[in-house]
Amino acid sequence: MAAYPELLILRHGETEWNVEGRMQGDLDSPLTAAGRAQARAQAALMRQWAGPDFTWYASPKGRALDTAEIAGDGVPVIPDKRLREIGMGSWTGRLRSEI
Repeated sequence: MAAYPELLILRHGETEWNVEGRMQGDLDSPLTAAGRAQARAQAALMRQWAGPDFTWYASPKGRALDTAEIAGDGVPVIPDKRLREIGMGSWTGRLRSEI
């Protein structure tokens, strides 16, 4: 049986567009104060699970990088475009209530 590395996946914290109910897709929206607090809560959890040998990767989007940097609590984060969010086409930037 193949040995696979342990993989922990985090979602970015709340953004301004999340609050507004907008589809972000491949556009970006900054973290809210609540989103930064969520990332700090992830940092507390990650101290229990992610050892010093973990490598941190994140989408290059600001919301993902910001969350990872906060959650990593000083661990270097490597932006990887393969982790970027998908485009939402004509839905991008629109309110969910409009779609």
